Amino acid sequence: MPLPLITAIALTASGEAAVPEDEYAALPEWTAKLSPFASRFAGKKVLVTGGSSGIGLAAALGFRNECADVVIAGSSSAKAQRTADALRSQTPSACPGVAVHAVAGNLANETQALGVVAEAIRLLGGLDVAVNAAGMAGMLYSMHAEIKHWVDTGKRGSVVNVGSLCGEHAGVCGTMYTASKFATQGFSKQAAVKYAPRGIRVNAVDRAIPLGSIAEPWEMAGPILFLSDNGRASYVTGATLSADGALTQARAPSRTRGVGRAAVGAFNSEVAAIEGGIKAPPPTTKSEL
Repeated sequence: MPLPLITAIALTASGEAAVPEDEYAALPEWTAKLSPFASRFAGKKVLVTGGSSGIGLAAALGFRNECADVVIAGSSSAKAQRTADALRSQTPSACPGVAVHAVAGNLANETQALGVVAEAIRLLGGLDVAVNAAGMAGMLYSMHAEIKHWVDTGKRGSVVNVGSLCGEHAGVCGTMYTASKFATQGFSKQAAVKYAPRGIRVNAVDRAIPLGSIAEPWEMAGPILFLSDNGRASYVTGATLSADGALTQARAPSRTRGVGRAAVGAFNSEVAAIEGGIKAPPPTTKSEL
């Protein structure tokens, strides 16, 4: 059962976000699908921003399954801690002693984002991999701190930024959301070129609607782990891996027959709700599909 991409969150009397009871119901299924591959990340230190739900949570689970120490960063302290507790309690027997921590902060705020990354590095005792899945501003501020750490310490590292199809094609999503996702790709590519001589790799993963349904979070974790792994992707940097069910191989994504008017309209509504973008109207005639 996939985790919902948008979850209604109620507030407690203190104003803290109340975490739905079934938020982690999909973890056992994801664990089975993300089986450990020879503990490739054993001893590695990984930060996942936006790691309390969706793709970020699936990525954190994948790293834990491959024996990495993980920090989950999110805006809600309660949710980040509950996520860390859930992952820690289900650590595979092949990965004894794996650490899973939680750090909370508003990653869209530069000061707080820098603090979150600094605390993650302190908890982990270093940093090898950073996965940024917390929106455009969160990615920008977090990536700045992550790369600065590697530059200052003279160490190599890997960044994977989570984007979407909307960063590859205009006319699919709302205006603001599209602009933010184009920026995600632009920052990723520019950083990859600038820091390649220092051994710092920066890549992006884009998701989309494959055959009329949005990819499940665990289906994004595999590409993220691949790009993060210096053993499997040591010469891959500045790349955008489109895990989109071949949607971008069609003409224009918003006019793909396999997606259809209803799916595109639903997708536009969803991204608008997530990022507050301007909803673009779906195709209106058969000739446009």
